[in-house]
Amino acid sequence: LARGAGLDLLVASAANFDRVQLREVKQRDWERALGLNLLAPFALVQEAADALARSQGSVVLVTCASRLSPLRGYLPYQVSKAALHQMMRVLALELAPEVRVNSVAPGSVLPPDGMPAAALAALARRIPIAELGGAQSVAQAVLYLARASFVTGTELVVDGGRSLAL
Repeated sequence: LARGAGLDLLVASAANFDRVQLREVKQRDWERALGLNLLAPFALVQEAADALARSQGSVVLVTCASRLSPLRGYLPYQVSKAALHQMMRVLALELAPEVRVNSVAPGSVLPPDGMPAAALAALARRIPIAELGGAQSVAQAVLYLARASFVTGTELVVDGGRSLAL
């Protein structure tokens, strides 16, 4: 991806995935989700915008496939990731034509640590391609978007088709 000195690609992928039931959601849950999942990526893009423009670079934000098929118990997380998706679209307009901005929306690629094998197998059965993805699946999507010179304002869902099967 290197085209010369400077910044060619910014990937914002940090996130929290805090489970909190609706009746237990507190202001701190919103602040944590919005801060890490929305405001931090915005600050990174804002800070890097000039360098990316000089190199005709690209931004890839990592959202979440749960925007398409919500999960119970993750309201602040899912709302923050849906807002990140909309921010990606607005940034694609704001930074064009010098900088392309896209997103990758992973589905079941990194199950929680300690998830029992039976639960993992049940989850894989609900995915049309019948397997869980991994970090490599997300990395391939990021690299595609980083190299796709005529793609901006687009989200690539990396969920093995799960959002189709719900």
